[in-house]
Amino acid sequence: MKKIPSLFVRDFNTGIVTQLITPGTEWAHDGEGYGTVKIDGSCCRIWDGIYYKRYDRKIKKSAYLQKASGDPWSLSDFKAAPKNWKRAEPNPNLNTGHWPGWVPVNRSNADKWHREAWVSTLDDGTYELIGPKIQGNPYGKKEHVLVPHGKIKVECPRSFIELADWLRDKRLEGVVFCHPDGRMAKIKKRDFNQDWPNLSVPLPTFDE
Repeated sequence: MKKIPSLFVRDFNTGIVTQLITPGTEWAHDGEGYGTVKIDGSCCRIWDGIYYKRYDRKIKKSAYLQKASGDPWSLSDFKAAPKNWKRAEPNPNLNTGHWPGWVPVNRSNADKWHREAWVSTLDDGTYELIGPKIQGNPYGKKEHVLVPHGKIKVECPRSFIELADWLRDKRLEGVVFCHPDGRMAKIKKRDFNQDWPNLSVPLPTFDE
């Protein structure tokens, strides 16, 4: 699963989006495709029956100390790939310093919450791990579960102002827009400087 672009261009000085549409996501702004609930958890994948968790090959700490401001990263600046790492994108992003991919879930203590959520009958696809020990448990789950991406569809406006207003009173991290041809775009409450989680409104359900 590739990194999903934001629907609106972000001001990286503030972390807040502007009203400019990110090139390549115009289809979402124009009403094509459908919206789904963005789930705040840990991304996972089942691939040929093997259970993977997300692993981002980020920039090495030593490279941060050596890099001059404004210079792009190089391939040698990225951390070495762990054993059995599978890339989600063919090449790293030399501007952001991210190279997302997948590593198999194993028997280590670090993966125990992933193992708790595992169900052998799940189909191949991407999922979000949520539960008591994940991201502060904004959904109030009592156990760890895997929720398939794109399961919960939502109808929402697409323009900057209307979408910001629509999200304000929703207990959603955000929306992922999906096009039938596989393209995606996303927007989050925090992109509009809105609180998440906002505990004053009802929880969404993932049991439908």
